[in-house]
Amino acid sequence: MSVVRRVVAPNPGPYTGPGTNTWLIDAGSVAVVIDPGPEDDAHLAAIDRALKGTTVAVVLVTHSSRRSTAHRCAGFPSSPTATSCGRAT
Repeated sequence: MSVVRRVVAPNPGPYTGPGTNTWLIDAGSVAVVIDPGPEDDAHLAAIDRALKGTTVAVVLVTHSSRRSTAHRCAGFPSSPTATSCGRAT
C-alpha cells in the first residue's frame, strides 16, 4: 500500500499560497518525490527527515522554476543520482 505525504516549503506567496507543495509517495522500499521545491536548505532537510532514509527511486518535476531544486535532483542522499547531480553524499 502506498502512502502519500506532503512537505510544504517556507516560501509563501501569490503563486505558492502557504508554500510550495512537495509530495512524497512511499511505495514499499522506495519513494517518489514530486516537485522537490525551492532552493532552500531547510526545506530539503525537511524532505530528508520525512523520507527517513528511504531510497528515492525517481524525482518528478511537474513544472519549471528558476528557483527549483530540480537541477540538484532534489539533493537527497538516498537518491541514486545525487552524486552525479553535484551534491555528493
